[in-house]
Amino acid sequence: MEITVNGTPRTLAAPTTVAALLEELQVDADTGIAVLLNGDVI
Repeated sequence: MEITVNGTPRTLAAPTTVAALLEELQVDADTGIAVLLNGDVI
């Protein structure tokens, strides 16, 4: 799976979840995040 995180392209093994990606990136989801799909906030 090809995604872009903060302007940086990344390749992920599918299937995965947003939660798993945040954990891999060591992002504290309690601070708030936004997820876009084809430019739309979901």
